[in-house]
Amino acid sequence: MSDSGSPTAVATPRNRRGLRIWLARFAAVFVVLLIALEVLCRAVLGLGDPPIFRTDPVLGYIMEPGEYHRFGRTIRFNRFSMRGEEVEPRKTDPRELRILVIGDSVPNGGVLTSDEELATTILQSRLAIETNRPVRVLNISAGSWCPDNFAAYLERFGTFDADMAIIVINSLDYAEILNSGPLPPDQPTSRPLLALQEALTNYTPRMLRRLGIIAIPPDKWDLNNPPPEVAARSTASLERTIELLRAANVRVAAVQHLRQSEVLGSPMNGFHVLGNVLARLNVPTVNNAARVRVGLNSGRALYRDDVHPSADGQAVLANVLHDAAMAAEIP
Repeated sequence: MSDSGSPTAVATPRNRRGLRIWLARFAAVFVVLLIALEVLCRAVLGLGDPPIFRTDPVLGYIMEPGEYHRFGRTIRFNRFSMRGEEVEPRKTDPRELRILVIGDSVPNGGVLTSDEELATTILQSRLAIETNRPVRVLNISAGSWCPDNFAAYLERFGTFDADMAIIVINSLDYAEILNSGPLPPDQPTSRPLLALQEALTNYTPRMLRRLGIIAIPPDKWDLNNPPPEVAARSTASLERTIELLRAANVRVAAVQHLRQSEVLGSPMNGFHVLGNVLARLNVPTVNNAARVRVGLNSGRALYRDDVHPSADGQAVLANVLHDAAMAAEIP
């Protein structure tokens, strides 16, 4: 019998055809699963449409104007990169009360806070009722901003005809200076091609760090005792921010936002140093400690982590901002 009639010779082409069919089916199932995951990430989680950061040689970075949708929430940035609705650079109604709230990710709220949940939105509605006037509370903020960014923004855009400004600072502002280097994955400068891409590059590393699977990158320096040149620059920028506001006849107040660990324990060095600067410059200042303790004692979860307010925390922050506005005496 010839070799061509052997069982092996006949089975080999069949095996190859079977392998091709199996691979085609596997590829089809894989593609369907990818499409399903992509739809899930976009439609359910809201990935693929992150707020975009625009790098800037002077400001470091600001938010790209636009409307974004994340985790069922709406996040808007106007043409001046403020969190919230559009605003004219100057008042159109002489009765209007304008208050700037200047800060970092704390008043900004991030993607886990809808516009209507923001402390600035809540404060605006409350003051409109209390004063019986048109009120705009302008949220000038971005994640990881510090006094360097505050001063640079005011030098670029001005004070928007504001009557009052409330500077929201935390103890870490004492140890932070403007970041002019490349931005990390959680501060994207362009929209990802796929929602899955964002999940892998942004949220997966965060999850692995929280689970302790990968190490948290070390800080550049001791945040409780930063290098003298960093501390000097931070305090000088805070002073410059206050100077720019007062030069435009804007009343200035401040809120010192303590981390949850500071409220439950003791404040960091930055709390005292920055508080002394504000006191020396006669800036009416309040902090969130008393109001946060009341909320925590009643069982409310006011923080998403050690620093950032939850939706309930934003409501508490609105009360603290109101305290600051009253301390500075709304005109």
